[in-house]
Order: sequence, then C-alpha cells, then structure tokens
Amino acid sequence: MHHAHASPSATVPPGSQGRAPAGTSAPAPLLLPEPACRHAVIALPAEKSHVRTVRRFVLAHLNHWGVAEEDRDRIELIVGELAGNSASHGGAEMTVHLFLAGRDVCIDVLDTGRPPRPRRHSARPQDECGRGLGIVSVLADWTDTRHPRHGWRARAGLRVALPVCAAA
Repeated sequence: MHHAHASPSATVPPGSQGRAPAGTSAPAPLLLPEPACRHAVIALPAEKSHVRTVRRFVLAHLNHWGVAEEDRDRIELIVGELAGNSASHGGAEMTVHLFLAGRDVCIDVLDTGRPPRPRRHSARPQDECGRGLGIVSVLADWTDTRHPRHGWRARAGLRVALPVCAAA
C-alpha cells in the first residue's frame, strides 16, 4: 500500500489579493500565505528490502518541496535509520509520515503488527547496525520514541534551511 499527498495551504482566497471589499474605499489588508505545510505517507511491509524505497520516496518529496541538498542528505540518513530499525526490529508493516511545515521537518515511523519471524535485537560493537536511534539523535534536533499498544513509533524533527528560491 502506498499513499502520497502533498499540498500547500494558504489563507488568501483566489482573486481577492489587494482588492477592497465591495462598498469600501480602503484597500483590504493583504493576507500573506501561511507557511507551506506539506505531507507525504508511504506504508510498506517492514522488510529491509523496502528501506531503499522509503528513502527514495522521501528524497523525491523533499526535492519537489525545495528542501536544500544538505538537509535532504541529513533527512535521508534519519529516514534510513528509522525505517531500518522498523524493518529489523519492528512489526509486519512500517508506515512513514513526512511533514514539512515552514522550515520544520518531522519524520514519523510507525511499525505495527506482529513480525512474521523472530528478529535479533542485540547489537555488538563490531556490528554495522544496531545504532540507529543514536545516529538519529545526533542528526535530528529532537527525537521521540514511544511504544503504543500495537507497535513502535519513532519520530525525529529538524529545522531546515530556507531554499534558495524562498530566501530571495
């Protein structure tokens, strides 16, 4: 199952910018758009083979939304670690929510269901994996991990630089 949705929101009705209301002589105040709020969701089986798909999905949205390359790289690492954790230690399905509101990005990974097979949960110093949440806590401005009734939820957030086109 794959869902994606991205839409900006604004407070200005179409065609009403800068015009005075009927029957008045003073111009109406110009209402500025709210910070862009974007959202994307992907849900896949919690398998290591799908982590790459999640990373590509997130990168495509970040690129489309105009997030700067250095921030996209950092977010890609965060998403890869959180999705990798879900695939290695979580339930049968992982759902990744990506939010961009103004300059704030939130990545929310939820894994649900019973894993189809037992999974190893210990990490040794020589292992290449098992340090995901530690890496995420260094890369993100904030993190939160919870154990809701039917799975695990890991969230990370960070403030991104303004895209070049928005800063001008």
